[in-house]
Formats: sequence, structure tokens, C-alpha cells
Amino acid sequence: MRRGIFLIAALALLWAGCDSSDPIDNTSPGTVVLSFSFEVDGEPLGFDDSSFSYVNAAGDTYWVSTLRYYISDVVLYDSDGDRHEIDGFHYVDAEDASTLSYTLSDVPGGEYTAVTFFLGLDEEKNLPNSLPTTTENLNMAWPIPMGGDVWGYHHLKLEVNYINPVIPAEPPFNAHLGLDNYVTVRKLPFPETARVDANTMELTLSMNVNEWWKTPNTFVFADHPPMIMGMPPLQRLLADNAADAFTVKAVTLRD
Repeated sequence: MRRGIFLIAALALLWAGCDSSDPIDNTSPGTVVLSFSFEVDGEPLGFDDSSFSYVNAAGDTYWVSTLRYYISDVVLYDSDGDRHEIDGFHYVDAEDASTLSYTLSDVPGGEYTAVTFFLGLDEEKNLPNSLPTTTENLNMAWPIPMGGDVWGYHHLKLEVNYINPVIPAEPPFNAHLGLDNYVTVRKLPFPETARVDANTMELTLSMNVNEWWKTPNTFVFADHPPMIMGMPPLQRLLADNAADAFTVKAVTLRD
């Protein structure tokens, strides 16, 4: 009889130890991994030829050849609404799997509900030759004649070709953001509250490419020159369209 009582007590303790309502140990930091995915209105993003063609809000048929950008200054919001700022930056190339995750270490323990970040580099980071001289960073350098001697790097390179009914060729539209037109992405709520407590939380951040051409500014590719690098007001219109470009698709917890 005693053995049965002890067994029941042990099972009760084990069950209590697995209770998700246990207090979070705020002294035990965890790790957050941002994973990046890409879509066009629910379709997976493909590259480089018309077999991966998409239609934007203006009715233009296009396909994507390049999608590269920086993410920086991530802010996580806990369940009390407090901000936890994480300094740093990360380079993303949608065609390079090695760049599609960004690990944030020593994140304070707590329950988190939302995230925001810069798409691009703020004025303190976006300085000439301020980043390591990797091939990726050199390829993202802003041309000196267009302000690269002050503002060092592209925030975004989104390059497409599209069907223009007036001309037989398939002209490019190179949506490059730079200068002070970095994007403060709006607060993105998590689909569920995520707990960080000496574990790893993985957030999947999805970019919908069609949102870059849609709201509040509808882009008709043929109405603009093929390169907007020398047109800061047009870059600003593009940056304003980023409000709905990102969503948090999934939160995964790992021990």
C-alpha cells in the first residue's frame, strides 16, 4: 500500500514539474532564431524566369531576379509590453540558404508576444566602409556618385523583370532602397505567446513580395525608370509600402 502511495506522489511531482504555468526563470536567458521565408500572395517565391511569374496590384506580370536586404535593431515585446532591444544586423539573400536565419543570444527570460525591426541599417550603422569587407557587404555598397560617401549601403535590393505590352523586351525594375530610407517594420504580433526560459524560440518571418507594390502606393512598373537609386522620393514611396510586407507565420520552441 505504501509503495502505491509513494508511486502516486512521485507521479504527481513529475506532472507538476511539467506544468507550463511554472514561473519563468528571468535569470536564465534564452536564444531566439529568426528564420526568413518568402511568398507572393501565398505562393512560394521562385526566381529568375517567367515560369515563376506573379501579378501585382497594378496588373503587371513580373518575376524576381534578386532579393537581398539587411535586418537590424530587433526589438522583442514581452507580455507586459516592455521592449527588449537587441543591437546588431544581419544580411539576408533569399537565394542563399546560409543567410536565412539570424540567431539572437542572451535574450532575457520571459513571455514574448511581438517583434519589430529595421529593414536596412539606421544612420548610425549605415556609414561608408563600416561593415566587414565581405563579398556580400561590398555588393550591397551604395554607389559613391549617388550618396555612398555618406550613406554606405543598400537597405534592400529587390530586382524584377516585367512584361511591358508597349515594347517586346522584358525590362527591369530595380527597387533599391538606400540613403535614409530604411524601413521601421511595424510591430508584428506572434500567433501565440512565446516563452523564453533557457531554451530556443524560433520565429518564422515571412515577406510577401507583392506588398511592396501595393499599399499605400500602387507601383505600375512602366511608369517609373528602371532604376530608382537617384530618386529618394520614389524610394520613400516604396519604403512606405513595407508596412504589410512582413508577418510572423510561426513560433516554434525548442529545448
